[in-house]
Amino acid sequence: MEMHQIRYFLAVYETTNFTRAAALCNVAQPSLTQAIKKLEDEFGGQLFYREKKTTRPTALANLIFPYFTKISEDSSQVLNTAQHFLKLEKVPLRIGFLKSIAPYPWTLFFSQLKKSKPGIEVELVFKSHDELTNLLRKEELDAFVSCTEEKLEEEIQEKFLYKEPYVVLFANNHHFFDYEKIALSDLSGELYIDRLSCELRDMVVSLCSQNDVNLYATFRIEREDWIHAMVENNCGIALMPKYSVKLSPQITCRPLVRPSVSRNLQVYTLGRQKNMPLIQTLLEKIGQWKLPF
Repeated sequence: MEMHQIRYFLAVYETTNFTRAAALCNVAQPSLTQAIKKLEDEFGGQLFYREKKTTRPTALANLIFPYFTKISEDSSQVLNTAQHFLKLEKVPLRIGFLKSIAPYPWTLFFSQLKKSKPGIEVELVFKSHDELTNLLRKEELDAFVSCTEEKLEEEIQEKFLYKEPYVVLFANNHHFFDYEKIALSDLSGELYIDRLSCELRDMVVSLCSQNDVNLYATFRIEREDWIHAMVENNCGIALMPKYSVKLSPQITCRPLVRPSVSRNLQVYTLGRQKNMPLIQTLLEKIGQWKLPF
Protein backbone atom coordinates (compact mmCIF):
# COMPACT_ATOMS: atom_id res chain seq x y z
CA MET A 1 0.00 0.00 0.00
CA GLU A 2 1.47 3.33 -1.08
CA MET A 3 0.43 6.94 -0.58
CA HIS A 4 -0.65 7.43 -4.20
CA GLN A 5 -3.02 4.43 -3.87
CA ILE A 6 -4.59 6.02 -0.80
CA ARG A 7 -4.97 9.29 -2.69
CA TYR A 8 -6.59 7.54 -5.66
CA PHE A 9 -8.95 5.58 -3.37
CA LEU A 10 -10.13 8.76 -1.64
CA ALA A 11 -10.67 10.49 -4.99
CA VAL A 12 -12.83 7.62 -6.29
CA TYR A 13 -14.71 7.42 -2.99
CA GLU A 14 -15.52 11.14 -3.02
CA THR A 15 -16.26 11.58 -6.76
CA THR A 16 -17.97 8.17 -7.23
CA ASN A 17 -16.46 8.09 -10.71
CA PHE A 18 -13.13 6.71 -11.97
CA THR A 19 -12.86 9.26 -14.78
CA ARG A 20 -13.45 12.25 -12.51
CA ALA A 21 -11.12 10.77 -9.89
CA ALA A 22 -8.33 10.38 -12.46
CA ALA A 23 -8.76 14.01 -13.53
CA LEU A 24 -8.73 15.15 -9.91
CA CYS A 25 -5.49 13.26 -9.29
CA ASN A 26 -3.99 14.42 -12.61
CA VAL A 27 -3.30 10.85 -13.68
CA ALA A 28 -4.39 8.66 -16.59
CA GLN A 29 -7.51 6.64 -15.81
CA PRO A 30 -5.87 3.25 -16.58
CA SER A 31 -3.12 4.02 -14.07
CA LEU A 32 -5.67 4.94 -11.40
CA THR A 33 -7.77 1.84 -12.14
CA GLN A 34 -4.68 -0.38 -11.92
CA ALA A 35 -3.67 1.18 -8.60
CA ILE A 36 -7.13 0.54 -7.12
CA LYS A 37 -7.02 -3.06 -8.44
CA LYS A 38 -3.66 -3.64 -6.70
CA LEU A 39 -5.13 -2.23 -3.49
CA GLU A 40 -8.06 -4.65 -3.76
CA ASP A 41 -5.67 -7.54 -4.34
CA GLU A 42 -3.68 -6.53 -1.26
CA PHE A 43 -6.80 -6.32 0.91
CA GLY A 44 -8.33 -9.43 -0.63
CA GLY A 45 -11.70 -7.81 -1.33
CA GLN A 46 -13.53 -5.47 -3.71
CA LEU A 47 -13.54 -1.78 -2.82
CA PHE A 48 -15.99 -0.38 -5.38
CA TYR A 49 -19.01 -1.60 -7.34
CA ARG A 50 -18.46 -0.47 -10.94
CA GLU A 51 -21.84 0.40 -12.42
CA LYS A 52 -22.71 2.13 -15.72
CA LYS A 53 -23.38 5.62 -14.43
CA THR A 54 -21.81 5.57 -11.00
CA THR A 55 -19.35 3.88 -8.70
CA ARG A 56 -20.43 2.83 -5.23
CA PRO A 57 -18.12 1.98 -2.31
CA THR A 58 -18.39 -1.49 -0.82
CA ALA A 59 -18.69 -2.20 2.90
CA LEU A 60 -14.92 -2.75 2.94
CA ALA A 61 -14.35 0.68 1.38
CA ASN A 62 -16.65 2.31 3.95
CA LEU A 63 -14.69 0.57 6.70
CA ILE A 64 -11.26 1.78 5.62
CA PHE A 65 -12.32 5.26 4.44
CA PRO A 66 -11.85 7.03 7.83
CA TYR A 67 -8.43 5.40 8.28
CA PHE A 68 -7.27 6.43 4.82
CA THR A 69 -8.62 9.93 5.42
CA LYS A 70 -6.56 10.25 8.62
CA ILE A 71 -3.44 8.92 6.88
CA SER A 72 -3.89 11.48 4.11
CA GLU A 73 -4.41 14.34 6.57
CA ASP A 74 -1.41 13.30 8.67
CA SER A 75 0.71 13.04 5.52
CA SER A 76 -0.29 16.55 4.48
CA GLN A 77 0.49 17.84 7.95
CA VAL A 78 3.94 16.23 7.87
CA LEU A 79 4.60 17.74 4.44
CA ASN A 80 3.46 21.20 5.57
CA THR A 81 5.59 20.98 8.69
CA ALA A 82 8.64 19.99 6.65
CA GLN A 83 8.06 22.80 4.14
CA HIS A 84 7.63 25.35 6.93
CA PHE A 85 10.84 24.12 8.53
CA LEU A 86 12.85 24.37 5.31
CA LYS A 87 11.41 27.84 4.63
CA LEU A 88 11.98 28.84 8.29
CA GLU A 89 8.26 29.44 8.80
CA LYS A 90 6.74 28.64 12.20
CA VAL A 91 10.11 27.21 13.24
CA PRO A 92 11.09 27.28 16.93
CA LEU A 93 14.63 28.51 17.56
CA ARG A 94 15.86 27.40 20.98
CA ILE A 95 18.85 29.45 22.03
CA GLY A 96 20.48 29.50 25.46
CA PHE A 97 22.29 32.30 27.24
CA LEU A 98 24.66 32.33 30.15
CA LYS A 99 22.65 33.77 33.03
CA SER A 100 25.01 36.74 33.45
CA ILE A 101 24.66 37.95 29.85
CA ALA A 102 22.58 41.12 29.77
CA PRO A 103 19.72 41.70 27.29
CA TYR A 104 21.61 44.48 25.53
CA PRO A 105 22.71 44.16 22.73
CA TRP A 106 20.90 40.85 22.06
CA THR A 107 17.45 42.39 22.03
CA LEU A 108 18.60 44.41 19.02
CA PHE A 109 19.82 41.25 17.28
CA PHE A 110 16.53 39.41 17.79
CA SER A 111 14.60 42.43 16.54
CA GLN A 112 16.63 42.35 13.31
CA LEU A 113 16.28 38.56 13.06
CA LYS A 114 12.48 38.71 13.30
CA LYS A 115 12.32 41.39 10.61
CA SER A 116 14.34 39.27 8.19
CA LYS A 117 12.83 35.89 9.20
CA PRO A 118 9.37 36.60 10.66
CA GLY A 119 8.45 32.91 10.72
CA ILE A 120 11.06 32.01 13.34
CA GLU A 121 9.69 31.57 16.87
CA VAL A 122 12.36 32.17 19.50
CA GLU A 123 12.62 30.46 22.88
CA LEU A 124 15.33 31.82 25.22
CA VAL A 125 16.82 29.71 28.01
CA PHE A 126 19.07 31.10 30.78
CA LYS A 127 21.36 28.65 32.57
CA SER A 128 24.93 28.11 33.73
CA HIS A 129 27.57 27.23 31.15
CA ASP A 130 27.60 23.53 32.13
CA GLU A 131 23.80 23.32 32.01
CA LEU A 132 23.72 24.94 28.56
CA THR A 133 26.40 22.53 27.30
CA ASN A 134 24.40 19.52 28.47
CA LEU A 135 21.20 20.82 26.85
CA LEU A 136 23.06 21.34 23.57
CA ARG A 137 24.49 17.82 23.67
CA LYS A 138 20.95 16.45 24.06
CA GLU A 139 19.79 18.72 21.20
CA GLU A 140 17.36 20.48 23.53
CA LEU A 141 19.01 23.72 22.37
CA ASP A 142 19.94 24.76 18.84
CA ALA A 143 22.75 27.00 20.08
CA PHE A 144 23.87 28.91 23.14
CA VAL A 145 25.93 32.01 23.91
CA SER A 146 28.46 31.83 26.72
CA CYS A 147 32.09 32.35 27.63
CA THR A 148 34.63 29.92 29.00
CA GLU A 149 38.35 29.30 28.90
CA GLU A 150 37.62 25.57 28.90
CA LYS A 151 38.04 23.73 25.60
CA LEU A 152 34.88 21.80 24.79
CA GLU A 153 34.73 18.52 22.89
CA GLU A 154 35.26 18.60 19.14
CA GLU A 155 31.57 17.95 18.44
CA ILE A 156 30.68 21.35 19.94
CA GLN A 157 31.80 24.15 17.65
CA GLU A 158 32.33 27.73 18.75
CA LYS A 159 32.28 31.07 16.96
CA PHE A 160 33.73 34.23 18.53
CA LEU A 161 31.25 37.09 18.82
CA TYR A 162 32.75 39.98 20.77
CA LYS A 163 34.90 40.94 23.74
CA GLU A 164 33.16 42.50 26.72
CA PRO A 165 35.35 44.50 29.12
CA TYR A 166 34.71 44.70 32.85
CA VAL A 167 34.06 48.07 34.47
CA VAL A 168 33.95 49.41 38.02
CA LEU A 169 30.47 50.40 39.14
CA PHE A 170 30.01 52.96 41.92
CA ALA A 171 27.68 55.63 43.27
CA ASN A 172 28.03 59.16 41.90
CA ASN A 173 29.19 60.55 45.25
CA HIS A 174 32.09 58.04 45.43
CA HIS A 175 35.59 59.47 45.10
CA PHE A 176 36.07 57.35 41.93
CA PHE A 177 33.72 59.76 40.16
CA ASP A 178 36.66 62.03 39.21
CA TYR A 179 38.68 59.13 37.74
CA GLU A 180 38.72 58.57 33.97
CA LYS A 181 39.99 55.01 34.45
CA ILE A 182 40.41 52.87 37.54
CA ALA A 183 43.42 50.62 38.08
CA LEU A 184 43.03 47.35 39.94
CA SER A 185 45.30 48.72 42.68
CA ASP A 186 42.82 51.58 43.25
CA LEU A 187 40.29 49.03 44.50
CA SER A 188 42.41 47.99 47.48
CA GLY A 189 40.60 48.65 50.75
CA GLU A 190 37.33 49.71 49.09
CA LEU A 191 34.00 48.30 50.24
CA TYR A 192 33.37 45.64 47.61
CA ILE A 193 30.20 43.86 46.47
CA ASP A 194 31.12 40.39 45.23
CA ARG A 195 29.19 39.36 42.10
CA LEU A 196 28.77 35.61 42.63
CA SER A 197 27.64 34.95 39.07
CA CYS A 198 30.89 36.35 37.68
CA GLU A 199 32.61 33.86 35.33
CA LEU A 200 35.96 35.60 35.91
CA ARG A 201 35.64 35.74 39.67
CA ASP A 202 38.54 33.34 40.32
CA MET A 203 40.75 35.24 37.89
CA VAL A 204 39.99 38.57 39.59
CA VAL A 205 40.79 37.07 42.99
CA SER A 206 44.06 35.71 41.59
CA LEU A 207 45.00 39.08 40.07
CA CYS A 208 44.32 40.82 43.38
CA SER A 209 46.52 38.31 45.19
CA GLN A 210 49.35 38.75 42.67
CA ASN A 211 49.18 42.55 42.93
CA ASP A 212 48.69 42.77 46.74
CA VAL A 213 45.24 44.26 46.30
CA ASN A 214 43.02 43.90 49.35
CA LEU A 215 39.60 43.29 47.79
CA TYR A 216 37.38 42.39 50.72
CA ALA A 217 33.77 41.54 49.95
CA THR A 218 31.36 43.16 52.37
CA PHE A 219 28.43 41.68 50.41
CA ARG A 220 28.21 38.60 48.21
CA ILE A 221 25.26 38.71 45.82
CA GLU A 222 24.12 36.64 42.83
CA ARG A 223 21.31 38.84 41.52
CA GLU A 224 22.50 41.78 39.45
CA ASP A 225 19.47 43.95 40.17
CA TRP A 226 20.42 43.74 43.85
CA ILE A 227 24.03 44.66 43.04
CA HIS A 228 22.86 47.79 41.23
CA ALA A 229 20.61 48.74 44.14
CA MET A 230 23.40 48.18 46.68
CA VAL A 231 25.86 50.27 44.66
CA GLU A 232 23.28 53.02 44.27
CA ASN A 233 22.85 53.15 48.05
CA ASN A 234 26.59 53.35 48.79
CA CYS A 235 26.97 49.80 50.07
CA GLY A 236 30.14 49.40 48.00
CA ILE A 237 31.60 49.19 44.52
CA ALA A 238 31.24 46.29 42.07
CA LEU A 239 32.94 44.80 39.01
CA MET A 240 30.58 44.01 36.15
CA PRO A 241 30.62 43.26 32.42
CA LYS A 242 30.16 46.56 30.60
CA TYR A 243 26.86 45.68 28.90
CA SER A 244 25.33 44.40 32.13
CA VAL A 245 25.56 47.83 33.72
CA LYS A 246 22.32 49.76 34.09
CA LEU A 247 23.32 53.35 34.66
CA SER A 248 21.00 55.59 36.62
CA PRO A 249 21.21 59.17 37.89
CA GLN A 250 22.89 57.76 41.01
CA ILE A 251 25.34 55.30 39.37
CA THR A 252 28.49 55.71 37.25
CA CYS A 253 31.03 53.27 35.83
CA ARG A 254 34.64 53.55 34.68
CA PRO A 255 36.92 51.18 32.72
CA LEU A 256 39.07 48.81 34.79
CA VAL A 257 42.74 48.99 33.71
CA ARG A 258 46.22 47.83 34.75
CA PRO A 259 45.29 45.06 34.17
CA SER A 260 42.09 45.15 32.21
CA VAL A 261 39.66 42.27 32.59
CA SER A 262 37.30 41.09 29.83
CA ARG A 263 35.32 38.06 28.72
CA ASN A 264 34.98 36.66 25.20
CA LEU A 265 31.39 35.91 24.20
CA GLN A 266 30.97 33.01 21.79
CA VAL A 267 28.11 31.10 20.20
CA TYR A 268 28.22 27.31 20.51
CA THR A 269 26.54 24.83 18.15
CA LEU A 270 26.67 21.09 17.49
CA GLY A 271 28.78 20.07 14.52
CA ARG A 272 26.27 17.43 13.41
CA GLN A 273 23.57 20.12 13.16
CA LYS A 274 25.61 22.58 11.09
CA ASN A 275 23.76 21.79 7.84
CA MET A 276 20.31 22.37 9.31
CA PRO A 277 18.66 25.44 7.71
CA LEU A 278 17.84 26.91 11.12
CA ILE A 279 21.45 26.69 12.37
CA GLN A 280 22.83 27.96 9.08
CA THR A 281 20.47 30.95 9.21
CA LEU A 282 21.31 31.73 12.84
CA LEU A 283 25.07 31.69 12.21
CA GLU A 284 24.65 33.66 9.00
CA LYS A 285 22.63 36.38 10.73
CA ILE A 286 25.09 36.55 13.63
CA GLY A 287 27.93 36.85 11.11
CA GLN A 288 26.14 39.75 9.39
CA TRP A 289 25.19 41.41 12.65
CA LYS A 290 26.71 44.84 13.14
CA LEU A 291 27.35 45.17 16.85
CA PRO A 292 26.07 48.47 18.26
CA PHE A 293 29.37 49.25 19.97
